[in-house]
Amino acid sequence: MTQSLSVQAGELVLKGTLTYPRNAQGIVVFGLENNQAFLDFQNQFIARSLNHDGLATLLLDLLTSAEESVNRSPRHLQLDSFSLAYRLIRATDWVQQFFTTPVLNIGYFESGDRATAAMIAASERPHLVKAVVSRGRHPDLGGMALSTVTAPTLLIAGGNDQESIQFNQNAFNALSAIKQLEIIPGTAHQFRGRNALKQLTQLTCQWFQRYLNPNHEAVF
Repeated sequence: MTQSLSVQAGELVLKGTLTYPRNAQGIVVFGLENNQAFLDFQNQFIARSLNHDGLATLLLDLLTSAEESVNRSPRHLQLDSFSLAYRLIRATDWVQQFFTTPVLNIGYFESGDRATAAMIAASERPHLVKAVVSRGRHPDLGGMALSTVTAPTLLIAGGNDQESIQFNQNAFNALSAIKQLEIIPGTAHQFRGRNALKQLTQLTCQWFQRYLNPNHEAVF
């Protein structure tokens, strides 16, 4: 089942697309990037793979319709990580209220400034967020929030981007939760190319299956 819906995030209304396979045990929230066609394709591809594995997905635009209009203008809109985290936290609360089953585990799949927001949100909602996957480059991946994240966290970097590897290594060292750092060879932080996307998808699906779907036996 796939449906477009409005998510109440505090005083804001955010647009999203929910896909919910029958008997899903977990849901992965994607904070969408604007004006990034290749990332949109990646998100759609990975979301379909998660759905195939029995996990629900919520592809959520963290900007309102009015903000999107500004974002498409020369005066490009930039929200700080804490503003994005606030919206992600409110959306997480909405997800928990929307579904009646108490066993629906929540995960975040994010990149860039959305990944920083995800770390902050995960530290604020430890009882709800059970897994995080962060891909690519992010100079400030959650700051001090990293040490308080309890959700198992997978960091994925491109092997051709030494700066991204260093950022992720620093974040990995700061995390105290269950953690894993994967480096995909032959690609940069945007993971362009079929092989890079295949590896990114496989790593992501395995991580979420392990920590969001209690009935699934993940094989690594």
